[in-house]
Amino acid sequence: MTAPRPSLARALGYTFAATLIFLAALVAAFGMISLFSDEEVIDIPGAGPLLGPLAALMAALIFALAALRSLHRDTGSEPARVPSRIAAGIALGLLIWVAYAATIGAGQLLAAGTLAAGTDAALHALLRPFSLTAGVLAALILPSLLALSAAAGRGHTPTRWHWEEDS
Repeated sequence: MTAPRPSLARALGYTFAATLIFLAALVAAFGMISLFSDEEVIDIPGAGPLLGPLAALMAALIFALAALRSLHRDTGSEPARVPSRIAAGIALGLLIWVAYAATIGAGQLLAAGTLAAGTDAALHALLRPFSLTAGVLAALILPSLLALSAAAGRGHTPTRWHWEEDS
């Protein structure tokens, strides 16, 4: 049985909600990692205060575009689609892991003006827990979004309270 593809408006709504969840989880996870490890999210000298938020927004943009594309492509039956949903989440997680570090490297390249500074910053960011956390969060949230969207497409909706019933 094929689950219907969500309409564009519904897909945009799901994508917007999932992207907000991704950003909120990213900020919370970064805060907890920074608190417990006593490390700054961006510890590159001379990086400035905008590099971290810029990398997080780039990760959120990539997440939103990938989620919208995945919602458009996810039309199969539930059991058959589980491996492809997990694979899509892993692929997106890897992409965001690298893109987060690349954004930091590009920002440092522009700030310092040397390729060596940008490369060092990108490699440094790639090996830190913050970029990995961004990728892991994306890899967990995307398959959940696809599963919830498929369930809603099959008519599985939350139970309503007695005052919400149509009379």
